[in-house]
Amino acid sequence: MAANNNNGWRCRECLSNGITMDCVTATNMKSHLATYGYGPWRCTGCGHIDRRREAIAAHHRAAGEVGEGSYLDPALNARINQEVQECRLPHQNPWTGQSAVPPPDPVALAAAIAALPQPPQAPPVAAVVPVVPRPSSGRVMVATSKVDYLNATDDEADTLDAEVDWSSGSFTPLGATPPPASSSSSVPDPQVVTKAVNIGVTFVNAMNEVEEDDTNYAEVQTWVGLLHHHTQHIQAAQTMEEADEDLKLMIGIMKFYRNILDAAPDEVEAVNNEVKKMRRLRRTMRGE
Repeated sequence: MAANNNNGWRCRECLSNGITMDCVTATNMKSHLATYGYGPWRCTGCGHIDRRREAIAAHHRAAGEVGEGSYLDPALNARINQEVQECRLPHQNPWTGQSAVPPPDPVALAAAIAALPQPPQAPPVAAVVPVVPRPSSGRVMVATSKVDYLNATDDEADTLDAEVDWSSGSFTPLGATPPPASSSSSVPDPQVVTKAVNIGVTFVNAMNEVEEDDTNYAEVQTWVGLLHHHTQHIQAAQTMEEADEDLKLMIGIMKFYRNILDAAPDEVEAVNNEVKKMRRLRRTMRGE
């Protein structure tokens, strides 16, 4: 048992059971409260609650739930944050039992369900790929409030890091070059897809390790859900166009993670090399 202090957190529920459980950080307190059923994550199917996204995935496997996902429920997050605050020493309120579990947030649940992989659709017959003309006087850059990772072409990616001031804004490219048109859609190279999935899974796992007290946590969770979706979707892609779109979005999300990463230079470089690998895979699949 930890010594009495007024500088940390002490679990009120443990204390009501005659146990003294002290934590030195809010993050530690959140992890401990998971033992009492607190957690910000829900299953899209049965509503199971847990501490981390990967714990929900483990629940899916144990329960045999297929095709379900997970989402960060803001009401649950507020509930656990409130209890963490109540556990801060010195305690302001006596323990009277757990607060009520809020119902699923309808907006967050709907967004999570919409992001789940859908059965592949048959490609339209004789689909015409629109050609966007390139500006004759060079590419036009329009300042935006955030880097447009998802719309940057591969060629632009080569100069993006050197030319863009990440702290002040970025660009939305106009007239981006479309993928090479073909007379008929072909099936994506399975070896390329497998390698892309392996890289995507590595990034999903890394992004899931971002702690809740990180300033980028909420944004990372939004992007990692989308990356997870496209990592699954590309495995069911029926055409080159489908797979290429998945790869483009996956690369954009990976670049976002690379540029918020607060790590040693060699770690950042290792992440950057994985982004380059993914770009090479996309070029290989496009026959460039």
